[in-house]
Amino acid sequence: MNTCCGTHVKGLSQLQLIKFIGKEKKKGITRLTFLAGGRVTREVGRWVEREKKLNTILQAGPEEHTLAATRIVGDVKGLAQQNKSLLKELSVLIGKELAATTATQKMIDLHRYTLRSPPSHFYVMCVCVSFYLERMQT
Repeated sequence: MNTCCGTHVKGLSQLQLIKFIGKEKKKGITRLTFLAGGRVTREVGRWVEREKKLNTILQAGPEEHTLAATRIVGDVKGLAQQNKSLLKELSVLIGKELAATTATQKMIDLHRYTLRSPPSHFYVMCVCVSFYLERMQT
């Protein structure tokens, strides 16, 4: 292993500090990734700043970042499921309202668009409205 990266130094002490940050195995050879000298100090400074920001965002200390992020991801998934369920309920209500106000029409086209909703939610709404209208006419 040549930790001086090809630069010839009198001793490893000239590198100041070495921080191993990863390893990769390929074809029986292990490659180590590391930082040395002033790069370690600069990178650690960036890590500390990132950690401070995460402390604020996650409202948790560094030891709890993983737990807090896992909780947030779970909350987002739960909210997405709840949102989908509410959209289905809304679709049925809109379908009932449209069916009641336009009983003479065989085809009703309803389009809604908001910048924050993904297109899949519109599809769910249109399918539910169409399904409800078909059931009402049979």
